[in-house]
Amino acid sequence: MISYCIAVYRPTYASLLLADLVAKTAVPYEILLWLNTDSDAIEKEIAALVARGAPVRVLGRTPQNIGMAAYRELFSKARYPLIAQLDDDVVCISRSIAERAQRLFGQFPAVRQLAADVWQDEFTTGARPPLAHYRPYDVAEGLYSGPIDGWFSIYHRSILPLLLDLPFSHYMGLGAMVQARLARRGQLGLLDCGIKVFHVIGPAYAQSFGMLDFEIEKFRRLGRSEIVAWYEGWRGRVDREEPPAGRVEGICAAVSGVDASQRKTVAPASTISGAPMLTLRDSEAIRLVKQRFAPDGGAEREHNATPDTLGFGAIHESLIANLRPKRALIIGSRYGFVPCVVGLAMRANGSGELDFVDANYSDSEHGFELAFGGVGHWTDAAREDFSTVGLQDVVHIHVMRSEQFFAACRDTYEYVYLDGNHSYEGCKYDFEQAVLRTGPGGMIVLHDVLVGDGGFGVGRLFAELDPARFDKLLIHQWPGLGLVQPRFTGVQAA
Repeated sequence: MISYCIAVYRPTYASLLLADLVAKTAVPYEILLWLNTDSDAIEKEIAALVARGAPVRVLGRTPQNIGMAAYRELFSKARYPLIAQLDDDVVCISRSIAERAQRLFGQFPAVRQLAADVWQDEFTTGARPPLAHYRPYDVAEGLYSGPIDGWFSIYHRSILPLLLDLPFSHYMGLGAMVQARLARRGQLGLLDCGIKVFHVIGPAYAQSFGMLDFEIEKFRRLGRSEIVAWYEGWRGRVDREEPPAGRVEGICAAVSGVDASQRKTVAPASTISGAPMLTLRDSEAIRLVKQRFAPDGGAEREHNATPDTLGFGAIHESLIANLRPKRALIIGSRYGFVPCVVGLAMRANGSGELDFVDANYSDSEHGFELAFGGVGHWTDAAREDFSTVGLQDVVHIHVMRSEQFFAACRDTYEYVYLDGNHSYEGCKYDFEQAVLRTGPGGMIVLHDVLVGDGGFGVGRLFAELDPARFDKLLIHQWPGLGLVQPRFTGVQAA
């Protein structure tokens, strides 16, 4: 079914990759190698695999290192319908990759290249840009259109002539080049978030594998001065952060747990799921949410987040997990950070829908006294943002003023978040309307309670709430989050 093609230059990584391929491939396969190194250790490991019956073949040896030029010969000798190009610094992969690729190539005839998604965390990008750089192709399958390369690309055999016609050289963006040529033929190369690999990119993980000096010298020979500066700069920092003990093992366990044949969507990862089963306890998923729904740094600036946490978003997630609301209402959000977090938490519960209301005002057009930090983001195109994380059937967007929404609203909510009109009159109106529509045991959450300038009146409203009618708790971290639970519902607030 699949021919794995690998030009080996780094035996330390390659030995891990070979063992992983053999352990996780359950269909007919072959591993075709070109050794761009002179290593007794890798030769012994290959011999041991062959002795155990693994279909591994070495097609050539060039210790002087011909680099990626070796792939022409590797591709030409591939026997199976699926041809995979692997970088030798991929060290572990998800399961059932060939089965998934075969199904997707059959389902989408225009797609002739699938590039695996990569593990990303605070120490590595895996060489993939943020998902904000991609457009959904098929959200349910976790397929995205955008920049890809050959860290792990699977090609349909029908494009073998195209592969053999490439201008091979020592160092090239092979996968990206294939994608560009496919586009000229009306065909597609896509990122497949249903396949996951650990691609060792970045100085921190290179150090973890004892490969930092090796990588620096390699990039120096290739003339990649910017990467050399990055790696050397990290090595020279006295305050550098390194992956904690057990992180590499944990990554490989998480990647190994992804069975591509059992899922139609991807789970970001630490598993970035297709469009997704995003897990908000996962650092990569958190970064994805911020990139898409708080691209201006608003999560850190206005929601008490750190680079790897949700800040106030974690409070929303926990409340949704415990209250288990069937319906939620959110008034106001610059780019959709809180609606996304609440929507994902509701989906994790297995049920629930969210009404998101925003007047789409912007400071530049309508003035701060009306927009209160708005950016006019909610155009028709922006509505598609929620589909990229699988929330198209959870989040219902209403681009209108809150009084227009409330005038027609007949629903009851168990969770309400107010971050719209921050004037005293405006937030008091929204709160009073929310109380009338909050069901028994429901909660109303107010943002910016500690902000006392610029016409903000949320703090005054919160202070005036009668403790005989409302249980309330103030989270004092800036800019303040007020949790309010009406003791009696359906009664107009004073």
